[in-house]
Amino acid sequence: MRGQVRPSTANGYEARWRQIKPWLSGLRLRDTSTPDVQQILVSVHKLGTLNHDSIRALRYLLKMIFDHAIRMGLLNSNPVSSSKVPRRGEDEEREDTYAYSLEEVQQLLAVFPEPARTAVATCAFTGVRRGELAGLLWENFDAKKGSMKITQSVWEGHVTRPKTKKSKAPVPIIRTLVRMLEAHRIRSAQAKVEAAQKRATQAKKLLEKATLPPEKREALTQTIATAEKLAANPPIPYAGPIFASDAGTALNMNNLLNRQILPALNQCQHCHKAEDDHCAADHEYKRDESLPSWQGWHGFRRGLGTNLKRLGVDLKTIQEILRHAHIATTADIYVKEVSEQAIEAMERLEKHVDSELKKAPNFDRTLPYSAPDLHQGSWVATPYLD
Repeated sequence: MRGQVRPSTANGYEARWRQIKPWLSGLRLRDTSTPDVQQILVSVHKLGTLNHDSIRALRYLLKMIFDHAIRMGLLNSNPVSSSKVPRRGEDEEREDTYAYSLEEVQQLLAVFPEPARTAVATCAFTGVRRGELAGLLWENFDAKKGSMKITQSVWEGHVTRPKTKKSKAPVPIIRTLVRMLEAHRIRSAQAKVEAAQKRATQAKKLLEKATLPPEKREALTQTIATAEKLAANPPIPYAGPIFASDAGTALNMNNLLNRQILPALNQCQHCHKAEDDHCAADHEYKRDESLPSWQGWHGFRRGLGTNLKRLGVDLKTIQEILRHAHIATTADIYVKEVSEQAIEAMERLEKHVDSELKKAPNFDRTLPYSAPDLHQGSWVATPYLD
C-alpha cells in the first residue's frame, strides 16, 4: 500500500494493524467468515480501550485486506462487507471534532512564542492542514494579492502532493496574517544573521591560538567573513519553506508542538511563567486552566469553518475557502482562482479579528501583528494600530 497512498495514511494503516493483529490469532484467511469478523468487532468494543471511530477504522483495514486477497485471486467474497461496528454508546462522544473559536485563537496567540504564534495564526486564519502548513513556500506567498498557493504537503519529512485537486486552490489571506508572515520573514533572516555572528565570535576566540594549522585558520577566517557578509546583506527569504528548520528544511510541526506550544500552555505555579522560560529547577509547572487546551492542528481548520459560519458566510463559500473535495459540479473541481465571495468572506473575518484584537487589554499590539520595515539590515517594526 505504501506506493499507493500518502505516507501519513500508510503509517495509520500500520498502527491499526498492530491494534487488530492480536485478535486474528488462529484465523486462516480463506476460512474467515462474517461471524468471525463480527465477533472480533464486538469483542474489541466490549474491551472498551478503543472508541467507536477507532473500531470503524479497524473494520475498514480488515475490509481492505480481504479486498486485496480477492484481487489476488485468493478469495471470491469479502467477509467484512456484511459486518457492522457496534453502536456508539450514549456516553461516548465523537472525538477529533473540536473547533477553536476566534476568542480561543486570540488567547493562544497571546501566549505562544515565535514561530509557533505565526504558525498557529496561519492555521487559524487560512484553514490549511498540518502537512500543508509544513509545506508552505515563500515563492507561493503573494503579499500584495493576499493569497497563498498550496503546492505540497510535508509529513515527517515526506513531501507529497496536496490531498486533492481542490486542495491546490489558492488560499485567501487576511491582511492581519500577511503582516504576521512578513514579520516572520524578517525574523527568519535575523535568526540566520545572529547564528552566523555567534559562530563568528567563537571563530575569533579560536584564532587567538597560535598553534592552529593553516587550513583550520583559513576556515575560521571564512566563517567570520560569512557572518560579516550576512550582517551587511541579511538573507531575507523569498523562496523555500516558510516555516523552516535550522537546516533549511520544512519544520517538523511535532517538534514545534513539543518545544514551544505545549510548554507555553504550562505555567509555573510560583512565578506564572511559561515552562520554556527556564524557571528554577524545583518549580512546579501545571497547565494554565485559563487558556484553551491543545486540541490538535486540525481544530483550527474546523474552527475557521465554524467561525465563518458564525459570521454569516454561506456554506458554499466556506467549502471553497477550506478547499474540500466534495463539491457539486466538475467545474468546481478545477477552480483555480479565489471567487469574489471567498475574498469578501475573508475580509469580513479580517474586520472581526482586527476589531477584537484592538479590544484585548493585555495584548502586545506591536510584536505579533507588526508591519516590519522590509529594508535589508533593519529590524524595526512599525506599530500595528493605525
